[in-house]
Amino acid sequence: MKTCRKCKNEFKDEYTFCPKCGKPYDPSKKVEKVEKDEKVVESIKNEKPIENKKSDVNLSQVDNGAGQTFKKIGVVALYIFGGLIILASLDFADGILVSIVGIIAGLSCFKCIYTLLSDKTNLGDKTIFALRIVLPIILICVWGSLLPDTEESTTTKSTPTPSAQVEQKTEKQKTKAKVIYLKNTKAKDFYKTLCGVTGLREKNPSALFCNTIEYSSYDTNYQIEVGAYQKTDEIAYITITQLQAPDPTNAFMALNRLDYNGKDSAKLTDFITKNKGKKADIQIGDLKFSTWVSDTSGKLVLDARTPDYDNYILKCDE
Repeated sequence: MKTCRKCKNEFKDEYTFCPKCGKPYDPSKKVEKVEKDEKVVESIKNEKPIENKKSDVNLSQVDNGAGQTFKKIGVVALYIFGGLIILASLDFADGILVSIVGIIAGLSCFKCIYTLLSDKTNLGDKTIFALRIVLPIILICVWGSLLPDTEESTTTKSTPTPSAQVEQKTEKQKTKAKVIYLKNTKAKDFYKTLCGVTGLREKNPSALFCNTIEYSSYDTNYQIEVGAYQKTDEIAYITITQLQAPDPTNAFMALNRLDYNGKDSAKLTDFITKNKGKKADIQIGDLKFSTWVSDTSGKLVLDARTPDYDNYILKCDE
């Protein structure tokens, strides 16, 4: 196939002119064109490739720039860390020596200190670099070892005087120790004392629940009840009820004859005298005293019992 150089129409090889525009076909020009095309291809082959100037970028310069950035961040972080140590040491709460070492340790984190040291001395760059690493670590470790332990300092600050310790210990013992029965007391002996004061006849004790026994007696004037632990006969409670007796003061005052932990006869006498016909309570040693007027008889009642006996009975009965 031939191609018209004027209208670009393709036609058969046997034609010597273009059937479309009528332009004669000159085969010599085709040869020239082929030769020109070959020369162009050859020249392209012989041309040197265009150098990519961007490939000449020095990657080491990029690495150096990133390294400088990280160094600056590290210097700023050390300034902040050292400043915090200095601020923590300025209150001198842990002692002058601890504060001084803390301030020096904080300053050792500052780059300007080593720059000044390099200018004022003949130390080499390697020595200065080693000091920047080693010196802060050593000083911070020393400062940390001098700081008092938090728990020890709290204990030291809050340690009371010996007398206060004794009082606190006593109070704790009173709080923790449960008093159910009065130690070193004998219910049978005190029951006899009460019977002698009130004129009642002695009777054998009756057994109650939870290993408790009760000595009781009554007549037209009084009713008395003394509860005790069955095994040791230690007193748990005492109740004196006025029936027809005109004045129960003497019977109530008989409780002053009982010896127990924390006894205070003056306080009990004052309580009984001031609270006749009233509802009142008072704790005297290991006994809680209560007085009230009976709803049924309208007469006075005085009750003395250990503070934990009722709770003990309730738990025992469950």
